[in-house]
Amino acid sequence: MTARITPTSSAADADPVTLAQPRRGHQRRWALTVLAIILGAVFLAALSVGRYSVPLGETARILIHQVLELTGLDTVFDLRHTWTKQEETVITLVRLPRSLMAVLVGGALAVSGAALQALFRNPLVSPDVIGVSSAASFGGVLAIALGGGGLILMSGSFALGLAAAAIVMALGRIRADSPILTIVLGGIVTAAFFDALVSLITYLADPYTTLPSITFWLMGRCQRPPGPSLG
Repeated sequence: MTARITPTSSAADADPVTLAQPRRGHQRRWALTVLAIILGAVFLAALSVGRYSVPLGETARILIHQVLELTGLDTVFDLRHTWTKQEETVITLVRLPRSLMAVLVGGALAVSGAALQALFRNPLVSPDVIGVSSAASFGGVLAIALGGGGLILMSGSFALGLAAAAIVMALGRIRADSPILTIVLGGIVTAAFFDALVSLITYLADPYTTLPSITFWLMGRCQRPPGPSLG
């Protein structure tokens, strides 16, 4: 009798997808680390560069000093003051709140984009493609033109953004055989419609009072947020 030799499983017989998963996880960790370093460098540069320039070293020392004061460790670690009072005021009262708000807004935009992609189950979806940005812009412009601001402006933008998303979702259900194409085309039409309404209100707005407010709001800005100062 001859013994039957059964082939043993080897690394070559394994699923390529299974083998690629640890490598992809490692690449994602490296990518996140590099992006975090870039974000920190850009954040520090944003605090230093401006009409009143502050050296990067002094900016880092001011931030460390603020962290030590907030955590109560300033009595343990004696950080020598090498910066001026004017530099500390510029960093803590002017640039730091704006930079923090810019980071939070960027993160919120990223989360909203990922939420839209999960909602429509389409990686090509973005607020610009499906007309949500144009509809939200129209809501804000309409609120400014009517003399509203603050909560009314944000509520109008949010409501019309949701309305645009609902319109595109309804259009995507018209043709079940090609929902991706229908969503993209419906988003283009929706964005063009609301962009036309924004142009109409901009044309009819008062050029001395309302139009500058509309223009600066559409451009976007990170002014000093309300609340207690960080300094």
